[in-house]
Amino acid sequence: MPLFCRCAFAYSGEVFHPFSPNTAVVFIVFNQNPFPMKKTLLTFFETVFVFLLIMLATDVMALTKSPRLENSSPVSLLYRNTDIDPSPAATNMNIRPDFRLINHTDAPIAYSSMKVRYWFTVDQRASIRVETIFAKFGKENVTLRGVGLGAPHENANYYVEFGFTSAAGVLEARDTTDAFIRTKIRKADYTPFNELNDYSYSVPQVTFANEKMTVYLDDDLVWGTEPSEVPVVEDLKVVYSWGSATATTQIPFALRFVNAGNTAVPISELTVRYWFSENDALPLQYIEHYIGHDNVTTTGNIISLDPARDSASHYLEIAFDAPGLVVQPFSELKNFKFKIIRQGWKNFTSKEDDYSYIPSANEFNYQLNDHITLYRNGELVWGVEPPVGEGVSLNNVDNDALKLYPVPAHGTVALVLPASSRDYGQFNVYNHMGKGESVSYMIENGKVVFDISSLQPGIYFISAAIDRKIYKKRLSVN
Repeated sequence: MPLFCRCAFAYSGEVFHPFSPNTAVVFIVFNQNPFPMKKTLLTFFETVFVFLLIMLATDVMALTKSPRLENSSPVSLLYRNTDIDPSPAATNMNIRPDFRLINHTDAPIAYSSMKVRYWFTVDQRASIRVETIFAKFGKENVTLRGVGLGAPHENANYYVEFGFTSAAGVLEARDTTDAFIRTKIRKADYTPFNELNDYSYSVPQVTFANEKMTVYLDDDLVWGTEPSEVPVVEDLKVVYSWGSATATTQIPFALRFVNAGNTAVPISELTVRYWFSENDALPLQYIEHYIGHDNVTTTGNIISLDPARDSASHYLEIAFDAPGLVVQPFSELKNFKFKIIRQGWKNFTSKEDDYSYIPSANEFNYQLNDHITLYRNGELVWGVEPPVGEGVSLNNVDNDALKLYPVPAHGTVALVLPASSRDYGQFNVYNHMGKGESVSYMIENGKVVFDISSLQPGIYFISAAIDRKIYKKRLSVN
């Protein structure tokens, strides 16, 4: 805060209070004496008083002119944001922090003993490129290092550290006039930053002592405050696009994973479900159409629902094996495309009945889709599963339509198909909790023979999708 005093001196009938909060000067005014017979010479005491006022004014001006020289830190920092790009300065592709160091001690300080850190958030994580535009001792004598933060911090997941070689020389004692060091930070892919959530950021063209940039002397923090750690926030979303508006023989869709939280999420911990309806018994197949990342493999399982849910008779669950690939905080992971097809590439029924389908989300218009559900380590973290219901265009048939023998069963069990059915379909076995069991089967002579030797004694259910119908049968295993 600027220092100032408020003084007055009266002589020849006029009093002046010439001080404002931004001024540190004492004015003493002597007007022409209107009374010629009055004494105009200062007395000894008046002279001493004026002298003391002048000395006080001199001290105040010295303190006001160079307040930073009284800083308790050996080094401080002045910051200036020079990003004046015509596009919005806070959301373009550059960060432009210029800075100047001030030595508050009575001895020179070697630049090589100092480091400066600028703290910020890398939105849409990419490789960082840092450049020194100008330094009076040569920009080649500024060293650059980028460091990602493991734990989330206040408005920061990254910092750039500026260091100096021995050739940079020294910062002279009490030097307040050293030139600004000019720098630029950008991403390798030229995507924009959002500097409004950056810890060290301030508006362009303002020079001030920025205590959110930190200075280190011999690796000890001597200026500024580092951002504090903050609690982990998990906030994952799915953005979706329908792959082709005219597709009838496939269900094509593309996904992006959005991390609005403040910590990275390994994609190998994620599974995603796409919910759809299909009332034909033709086998369904998953296809990994395109993955725009190296060393990523996916596994897709198509699960038949019994009972069916509203607008969903099946779901495709996709799991990822991707060592090292993460969804970075405040970022979006793109380029995942998948397909579901029917045996022989037969046409699907109307996709408008599918729970996860959004007609307006075409390949040029990705949209958030909370009807695609996302799970992290098996726990639902995004979306809403379809409610249990009768399903769309599914006919639930009572148990008398199918014959099952022997009852109870052990080792194997045969399901007799309706006489009018074709010799193909989808068959699943579930336990009483609705979890699918791994059971093999063979279709022969109008019946399906299941190998149930791996099942523990108890009650199970067989679901059979045949002739555009879903059949359910109770299975007792002894």
